[in-house]
Amino acid sequence: MEGLEGQVLALLAEVCGEPRVAGELELDLYGENLMDSFALVQLLEGLEERFGVEIWPTQVGREEFATPRKIVELVQRAADPTRRLAP
Repeated sequence: MEGLEGQVLALLAEVCGEPRVAGELELDLYGENLMDSFALVQLLEGLEERFGVEIWPTQVGREEFATPRKIVELVQRAADPTRRLAP
């Protein structure tokens, strides 16, 4: 996988310490105990550093970070200046 999606998934795998998150896009990160508040902060910092995307947990709900696919979609929306994060 290349491009933004691949880079986001690589970062997510690094933060979660679990390579399978890059290949299992519907993996329940909370249910598998791969995402917690500490991992979320690390992910958000990494997204800002690597992609210049600033996402605040208060902008979106916890469910937006539930699966790798949802995180990729969130970053794609955040990186697109014509779209908003929150409804």
